[in-house]
Amino acid sequence: MKKNLVILMALVLIVSFFTACGGSSDAKVEKQERAADRVLTLTYGEPPDSFNYLTSSKNSSFRHVRNFVSGLYANDQYGNYVPELAESYEVSDDGTVYTFHIRKGVKWYTATGEEYSEVKAQNWVASIKYMVENKSALVWLLRGVVKNFTEYEKGAVTLEDVGVKALDDYTLQYTLERPTPYFISLTLYSVMYPVDPEFLASKGADFGVASPENILYNGAFILSELTSKSKIAYIKNENYWDKDNVHFSEINFLYDDGKDPKSGINGFEKGLYMSSSLSPVWEDFDDYVEKYKDNAYPTMPNAGTFGFSINFNRRANKYTNKDAAGLKNTHDAFMNKNFRKGFQAVFSRYDYMRQTTPEILVLPTMHNIWTYADIVKTSKGESYGSLVNKEFNKLNDKQLDLSDGVNAYEDPVAGLKYLEKAKAEGVKFPVTLDILVVDNEFWLKRLKSLEQSIETNSNGMIQVDLFPMSPDELSTVYFRTDDPAQKDYDINYFIGWLPDFADPKNYLDIYNPEDGDFLKPLGLNHLGEDPENDKIMEELGLLKYNEMLKEANAEYMDLDKRYQLYAEAEAFLLENRIALPNTMDGRGLIVSKYVPFSGAYGLSTSGVWKYAQLQDEMVTVEQHAKAKAEWEAKKGK
Repeated sequence: MKKNLVILMALVLIVSFFTACGGSSDAKVEKQERAADRVLTLTYGEPPDSFNYLTSSKNSSFRHVRNFVSGLYANDQYGNYVPELAESYEVSDDGTVYTFHIRKGVKWYTATGEEYSEVKAQNWVASIKYMVENKSALVWLLRGVVKNFTEYEKGAVTLEDVGVKALDDYTLQYTLERPTPYFISLTLYSVMYPVDPEFLASKGADFGVASPENILYNGAFILSELTSKSKIAYIKNENYWDKDNVHFSEINFLYDDGKDPKSGINGFEKGLYMSSSLSPVWEDFDDYVEKYKDNAYPTMPNAGTFGFSINFNRRANKYTNKDAAGLKNTHDAFMNKNFRKGFQAVFSRYDYMRQTTPEILVLPTMHNIWTYADIVKTSKGESYGSLVNKEFNKLNDKQLDLSDGVNAYEDPVAGLKYLEKAKAEGVKFPVTLDILVVDNEFWLKRLKSLEQSIETNSNGMIQVDLFPMSPDELSTVYFRTDDPAQKDYDINYFIGWLPDFADPKNYLDIYNPEDGDFLKPLGLNHLGEDPENDKIMEELGLLKYNEMLKEANAEYMDLDKRYQLYAEAEAFLLENRIALPNTMDGRGLIVSKYVPFSGAYGLSTSGVWKYAQLQDEMVTVEQHAKAKAEWEAKKGK
């Protein structure tokens, strides 16, 4: 991501309803009138812990920052890459030199709206320097892409040797190590955002600390207020170069702990909120579906991936009833491939999802590979997902359809066979799994369903212990703790990824044993930090996976071959049950007053408020269907 290590923190009852108009996934929106623009009030569940867009990879932060700071290019309503701070660019014949022409007259502003400086090409050079000096979590995205960047990280060359140059105030040039087919899509992410070097120096360690005054603004909005677990407020940047495409004068986010599952629909019916999901958690859900039969429509499919993460090297044990022998027994089970396959097969994903997802969307929301299936296509038009499916079935002992919308892995009969094989290979049963759960109706229903299906379908061979807790407590263990040794769980069900650029590398490098972001949720340190840890990675096959990634990334001339090699690597990851995908990003049934498909659209545009608009009357199913057909005709053209 966007971000990213992007990990889903849906601690309140929300779905990505606003993907239908191309914007946010927050569940409630309040409307007021102010001049020609509108004022929105939304909710949020996970407070941003930083606005340092040059070091942080968390979506809870980036979804806000992307409204404050602009990059070179952006997505419009149809998924096109359109000029933002760059007016245009040229590419050399060999595909290794990109020359961007920076938009003149764009200014940086402080949180109080005072002009600070002009945005110039040198600001992108400054961001490269800052990210390396501060060991940014984002720099992996530039390794092997920008010329000499990796050598600069190591101290082998100076900044002057790196392939980013300000040829003059308004001409920015990137020289790449080799042709990079996804480079323009990378410019949308904060790893390629500018920064004013004088402001950086003035702030020092306070740059990006979560408070309005600690960043500068050149985007559509300015952060006017941030009170933890209370309120986040934006005001429109009246000096934004494209302000005519910004239709809200203010946006206010109010903290919601999710305890009242009906607050959204109640507010919508009172005229306070502009949209609400209809939730199966409600006992009278069917009555609401009938009431809004002419207005409720499903949100769109998306490129997000969410699933389970196994802790392969658990070292913390606050949240457990197991003794040392029990903890070791669970670890030994996780290291057995047949146990992992059995766990996945006895889990009833369908029942898990239908607790909180409308029945008509349970199957359509299922996602069976880690990468977005249509992230790229071959020269013959074959989707990347199809390539992965073919390679997976070459490795797997059972042929599966891994298309979206298929419950591919759930098979209790096969699951018991896998568990019996694991038993024959030395796994001792029963195996107990500790899982933390947010103490609210939404997540308790889901996790109790998981507990029941796994224990029942495994004939008691697998037992589940749930540990209910506050959103804050769970967030600390799952997300805020960067030390893998403090990941105190056996299974993490909040793990997820939203893409930053259009290439399989974006989804798959996060499991790279050398520096992948998703090693932490696996309980693993980076390669070379701990011999015992390295032994676990070797046994899991992650070292082999790393070599497969390197081979795929080295292929940049023949894109069909590149995608094939990445498909083979992903199939290996999936067949070994290291990555355990379940769903795309949340989908739901909604009622809304957002103009359908008016917001920005792209691989990851959740939280982007430019372009989005409201209408006075509730959207009808007929209106949405017509708008969808018109949008699809224009998409990507």
